[in-house]
Amino acid sequence: MKQSRELGMNLVLLGAEMRAGRTMSDALGSLADRLGLDEARSFAAMLRQSIELGTDVGTALRVFSDEMRERRKIAFAPAVSAALIGCFAGGCLAPAGSSGFCW
Repeated sequence: MKQSRELGMNLVLLGAEMRAGRTMSDALGSLADRLGLDEARSFAAMLRQSIELGTDVGTALRVFSDEMRERRKIAFAPAVSAALIGCFAGGCLAPAGSSGFCW
């Protein structure tokens, strides 16, 4: 996938920046800026805060992943509702062989 390659290359840049002497906090901020995603900014902020406060990074990552999963569910819910309403209104219970099958 192109997205995975792009993320991988950005993570390589993150490591190179840190080897070149940038702080982890600065390198994470730079990663978030390069990716240009709100999720990446939230991820970088969460890691920075966890490192600066000395909290467990593993726990912070679990909480962050749970929150991202919930956001995706909430964002996806209207599409599911619309599909179900359209399915029932459109007659997805039509006889086999008809175009009424929903899933």
